[in-house]
Parts: sequence; C-alpha cells; structure tokens
Amino acid sequence: MAIHKALKAMNITLKKKTTTHKEQDPNKVKDFQDKLTQLQATSKQGYELVYIDETGIDTYLHRTHARSLKGQRAYDKVSGRRYQRVSLVAGQIGGKAKNLIAPLIYNNTMTSALFETWFEQMLLPCLNNHTKQTGKPCIIILDNARFHRMKHLQALINNIPYKHIILPLPPYSPKLNPIEQTWATIKR
Repeated sequence: MAIHKALKAMNITLKKKTTTHKEQDPNKVKDFQDKLTQLQATSKQGYELVYIDETGIDTYLHRTHARSLKGQRAYDKVSGRRYQRVSLVAGQIGGKAKNLIAPLIYNNTMTSALFETWFEQMLLPCLNNHTKQTGKPCIIILDNARFHRMKHLQALINNIPYKHIILPLPPYSPKLNPIEQTWATIKR
C-alpha cells in the first residue's frame, strides 16, 4: 500500500504548517501574557491595547505562479532592475485591521530618530484623542527592534497627561502582535 493511501485511510491530510520561532522562550511569553492580564485587571477604567509594527513592501510586483501544460515548466520574463522598497509603520487599536492609526509611509530604513518622531508627532496625538473619547489609556505593545529605544519612548509618554504604558513583546513572538496578520493580509 502506498504511503499516500495509508495516510488518506487514516484521515491524515497535507496542510500548511503552523510555525513558531525555535528561539522563542515560552517562559518570557507567559510572563508577557501574565503582565498584560495583570495590567488590565488592576485598571479601573480598563486599557485599550495598541499594537505597533513596521513592514516593507516591494514596489515591483510580479506573479510567482503561472499555468502551463502538465509536465512542462511555466516561463516568464521579469525585469532585472532594482525596484524600490516602500516601508510602513502604524499602530492598530485592538486586534482588528480596520483600526489602523497613524500610518506613515517612508522610503528609507527605519531609524531611532524617525521612529521617535513618528511616535511623538503622529501616534501619541492619535492615542491621546482616542483616550479623550473613550476614557481609556493605552497599553502600547511593540517588538524589540533595535530602534525601539524604550527609555526614550517612555520619556515621551511621561510628558503627556495620559497614563499610557509601553509593554515590549517577548523576543521572537510576532504571533502575539495582531498587526503582523494585518501586514500579511495587505501584502497578499
């Protein structure tokens, strides 16, 4: 009996794998989740979760798949010229893609200076307006990218009247950040 038929008889099918990073520390993930739960439980008015991330999109798009006769390769010609990569940084309130805030498109590499300028001049005003409307301060959740200088970001937050909190994600934990799924959807 062929392996395929045996697996089919056992109702085992081929599917795309769900992966995690092997470098991810489950203890740090649990600590993050516990801290988030604790922050939300100890707040009288509650917090709004705001997820922050950056992504890049190539401006040269071409189809990677094509049709051809069975047993024959599919050929196509693509340009060898380099195309520009456009980058985007934004926040997302909650887990819904429709709640993107403070989007900034830029052509250069993200730096600490650019990120902090965006954070101070675009993101914080959006969060402050949101807090005025809802009465809820925000927990700002972001990854540990080198240009996310947490002390500088905290200093910017300390200069405003709202009690927003910065909570960094554990390393190698993009699945804890719903905006990653938003970026994946946009790139499709």
